[in-house]
Amino acid sequence: MEPKDPLYWKERAMDYYNDDKIEEARECWINALDLDPDDIVVWKLLRNASQIAGDMNGAEFCDEKIKELEKRKTVEPDSEDITAAVKEEDFSFLTEVPGKTIPLSDNGKSRRHSLSWIAMFITGLTQIEHNQKYKGIFLIAGVVGFVVLSLVTGDISASIMTGFLYVFGVIDSYTILINTNGKRESGPVPSAEW
Repeated sequence: MEPKDPLYWKERAMDYYNDDKIEEARECWINALDLDPDDIVVWKLLRNASQIAGDMNGAEFCDEKIKELEKRKTVEPDSEDITAAVKEEDFSFLTEVPGKTIPLSDNGKSRRHSLSWIAMFITGLTQIEHNQKYKGIFLIAGVVGFVVLSLVTGDISASIMTGFLYVFGVIDSYTILINTNGKRESGPVPSAEW
């Protein structure tokens, strides 16, 4: 049984969108519009998601609905204000990207971004995720190698080297994440060179 609350579908759509699940987000926005077909904000979000998904027919259909709602607003000024909820501050979760508008959560960070900050403590993962494969492999192999060496030999210097290498990996991960600042980027991300 599906909920009959448009807010439920809008929130669910944003969760999907922030997880890069565009098709699922579009389905949720369509469900929200089934319940509230005059929600111009949802029409705009659906249009943007349709453009990203490459569905130009869907985007054009949404454009027509948006124009229709805007025209109805100007023609019927005494009727219920269908755009009352569309205020400038309501668009604070939209970020401009060349050629498209991408909605982000209110604080500008997705769950994926939060997981990146947690993963920075697992040395090498952040480097591999941000197109620094060789550095990531070196860090993982180095930490694992020195841990094994310190267990086999019982030598304190191997344990100290493990700690230094681990701390370097965490600091480098932190540098990478600060440079990306939670933005969705493609290509290499600048980090400390060594």
